[in-house]
Amino acid sequence: MKVCAIHIGDAIPLKPILKKERDIAQMRNPLVLTWEGKSIVIFQFGVVVFWDVSEADQARFFKGFTEYISEVHENPFREIQDVRQGTSYIFADEAITVPEISLKSIVIISIVLARSIALEEHEIGIKALMKRFQLLRLHKHQKHKTLLSNRTLLKIASEAMDTHQTMSFSMAMLDTPDIVWDDNELRNFYKVLLEEYEIEFRYKQLTYKLKLLIQHSEFVLHLMENRRAFWLEMTVIILIGMEVLFFGYDLWWK
Repeated sequence: MKVCAIHIGDAIPLKPILKKERDIAQMRNPLVLTWEGKSIVIFQFGVVVFWDVSEADQARFFKGFTEYISEVHENPFREIQDVRQGTSYIFADEAITVPEISLKSIVIISIVLARSIALEEHEIGIKALMKRFQLLRLHKHQKHKTLLSNRTLLKIASEAMDTHQTMSFSMAMLDTPDIVWDDNELRNFYKVLLEEYEIEFRYKQLTYKLKLLIQHSEFVLHLMENRRAFWLEMTVIILIGMEVLFFGYDLWWK
């Protein structure tokens, strides 16, 4: 069975969908729907996980739910995972095997896939932000016309903080989901999946890069403000000196 996670938008409010599709809802958060006999898991941070749903049917599903998606992504990130039914919980040969394709296993696997694809998009976004910051510094060191303006740096810092907030929201589920607390075997398998997808490690790495980028942007902004203040003070001193010279000149000739 192919399971496909798609980061379709910035956010998806679940309450309006639940209100409209209450008859086919199996769980509230994440929202699990049984749509035309297939399981679809929807997350508030903009990820939808399809279980054994063709691409044509995925497009048809999105067509009816576009109104609920905030900032639809034109080329959304996708992650496909092979899930099989076997005798026990196993992750091997790039496939996930579970004893039963139950609601619990669907939710747990969907949570891990959703976090993974959200992290992947954040990783690419942060890499682009850091590249922009490095290019600004490079232009300055090469004595080209400086692009290191307050507005540009503020925009980078603002985007970094927005990404950090969004990522924190999507990773708020780092705690073990309630659905596995009464199932030790499933809970242990959930931890295995987290390790296989390196969810916690990737999250910590991205958090560190974001904080570093914000700190560097704030430092350079502070340095630029100090330099501008210095040159402003020098301008005032020069103007005062010129005024004293003109005053002395007038006194001398009089």
